[in-house]
Amino acid sequence: MTKTVIGLYDDLADAQRAIQELLTNGFIGDEINVVANKATGDTTAASTQGAIIGSLAELTSVTIPGIGPTVAAGPLFSSRAAEKDGTRTNLLDVFLNAGVPWERSHYYAEGIRRGGALVIVRPPDHMAVRAVQIIHHYGPVDVDQRARQWRENGWRGFDAEASSYSKADIERERQVTEARA
Repeated sequence: MTKTVIGLYDDLADAQRAIQELLTNGFIGDEINVVANKATGDTTAASTQGAIIGSLAELTSVTIPGIGPTVAAGPLFSSRAAEKDGTRTNLLDVFLNAGVPWERSHYYAEGIRRGGALVIVRPPDHMAVRAVQIIHHYGPVDVDQRARQWRENGWRGFDAEASSYSKADIERERQVTEARA
């Protein structure tokens, strides 16, 4: 049975470091997926991400309802996962097809909406523990705690019809998150 190891990062650079370490430790591109909100506006990180992800798979720009423009790579985000027009994908369906439970799928989608970067690893069973160690080493978000914070402010679940976060919205979100930490 294939395990799924997931890390949501507030900082794209942390996601990049996790991906690089996964690759250095023998994980292959077909086992690693990443999706990040493009609205972060960090062009240096985006180009670095492109270089790192280039070894995973083709970096794809997709529009995700409720999130807006994103960058993604890996088999979960290949053209097979995209809709017929090749530019839109239903993120919750991608997560559910990867075996992510419904509630957590909403957490991860909302985390990306709010500017996060998500790394999804589908390692062979004998490498699952190492994947977890690497993902945790780079400080992923505690999604349960984050979802509680969102709920305190009225969040009820990921809404694909919601407005996308702008760069300014993402920056405000990060300031609020940092203030609570």
